[in-house]
Amino acid sequence: MQVILNNSNICRTGKPTERPIQVKKWSQSMIATLNDLTTGDHGRIAKLDVANRAYKQQLMAMGLTRGAEFTVMRIAPLGDPIEIKVRGSALSLRKSDTIGVQIETDDR
Repeated sequence: MQVILNNSNICRTGKPTERPIQVKKWSQSMIATLNDLTTGDHGRIAKLDVANRAYKQQLMAMGLTRGAEFTVMRIAPLGDPIEIKVRGSALSLRKSDTIGVQIETDDR
């Protein structure tokens, strides 16, 4: 498949799209995991890279979907679990369960 970039549209094999598609270049410095954050940090879910499909679906059902904005509310004294607020709900997640949750932050 050939992808051609021109102005604000992406064309596949030379055919224009119906509407402009926003292209954002990602760098490794923008990507982190929930484990890298501290209390009060904000971010967006970039990707759920979780091997267990059932657990991935469970995370998505709790509101952790691509583009969902969240705030780290609390981190337990020993660092586990992490409480985040996403889509108006508070979720407590173990660090081991959040390794595959890749996030994007504005300040990185």
